Amino acid sequence: MSQLVKIPSQMPEILNYVAATDELAIAGVLSAGQMRLLKENGFASIIDVRTPPEGVALEQEEAEGMGMSYANIPLTPQGVSDGQLAHFEEVFSDLPKPIFLHCAIGARAAMIWVFHLVYNGMDIEEAIAKGQPLGLNPMLERVVRSSLS
Repeated sequence: MSQLVKIPSQMPEILNYVAATDELAIAGVLSAGQMRLLKENGFASIIDVRTPPEGVALEQEEAEGMGMSYANIPLTPQGVSDGQLAHFEEVFSDLPKPIFLHCAIGARAAMIWVFHLVYNGMDIEEAIAKGQPLGLNPMLERVVRSSLS
């Protein structure tokens, strides 16, 4: 059992950073040096939902070089497949906490979090309301609604 580390409620250095829970933050892409900032603030794992052309290999190498766990679940704005959601549920359950979940600007990360909330029993409207301040934009909200209706 891991020791609970309280993540920062704000990290203005990181693009669109929002603490979603005590164990999860959602944000955009990291800039040079920000991986170390995450590590120094107690993050143990990264879930990156960018696609391979967006630079995931370099980030994985950097994260693992710092002793952080890393998982990539490539998402596009077209939605989340059953397989992608199952993979997210598995890695979210298995990875050490706290977790930094991100994509390029945070919208796809917020989208998969909304799918996770609904998958775990939350009403779709409540999940969308929780996702909006985390970066769920109107386009991806429509994707969520059409996928989960």
